Amino acid sequence: MIVKKLIRRIAIVVLLLLVLAYTGIVWWASSHENELVFHPNREMLLLPDSLGLYAEGVWVTAADGVQLAGRIYRSSLPDSVAPWVLYFHGIAKNSSSRAPFHAMLHRLGASVLVAEYRGFGQSGGSPDEAGVERDADAWYAYVRSVLGISPHHLILYGHSLGTAVAIDLATRVQAAGLVVEGGFTSAVDRGEELYPLLPVSWVMKNRFDSLSKIPHVAMPKLFLHAVDDKMIPIAHGRKLFDAALPPKMFVEVHGGHDDSYLADRHIFVDALGSFLARARSPARR
Repeated sequence: MIVKKLIRRIAIVVLLLLVLAYTGIVWWASSHENELVFHPNREMLLLPDSLGLYAEGVWVTAADGVQLAGRIYRSSLPDSVAPWVLYFHGIAKNSSSRAPFHAMLHRLGASVLVAEYRGFGQSGGSPDEAGVERDADAWYAYVRSVLGISPHHLILYGHSLGTAVAIDLATRVQAAGLVVEGGFTSAVDRGEELYPLLPVSWVMKNRFDSLSKIPHVAMPKLFLHAVDDKMIPIAHGRKLFDAALPPKMFVEVHGGHDDSYLADRHIFVDALGSFLARARSPARR
């Protein structure tokens, strides 16, 4: 009898300790959510001479006063002909990252504005979902008002985390098209896949719910996703595509999350080049 009581008490204590440990883990994850979702990269990389690019530094101010630093790579073609790409980068990059990809866009005849988020690169502030969406608004306003680019010349482009930013922006503004490369359905969905034992959907504040937003994007859409993408499984891209309204196109490529434009260059570049050609309209604001 005494042994049974002792075992029961030990079991209760162990259970309480497990509950406390689990609660502590959930509390820590919730209080450090921004650090888990965003990985701000402050290191600005130099452009290799071999890319033949010239980076023009540009600054904008978000609606809440945060200063943002981005980059422009201008096409040699006139704005009346060249498409413009407003590019939103991934989770651990900044406006100086992925320069070889931006050079590829440049070779396709596009001018590229690599937008920056608060807390990344040389920009001020700290990132969260509402903040980076304000940043996207500021960059779009810069393209339209300062650069004077017509929405008929403008392609919104998101890669990885940037797909959620670009999709959200596309629900509110006009553009010639939207490119979604390596997109995810929502931060909650991906969080539940990565941390199945945590109550992600209950506690996560940065939701980035692209799946609920993509049906409200009317402009033409190109979805690019690598079959070997380990960061964002291709099932996410397919679900986004299925939820989107036409006109739309899904292009499956080989390679990983960051290098599919190199691993499957012919298919990737052909699809993207054809889509960019939609922005070669003579109309201009």
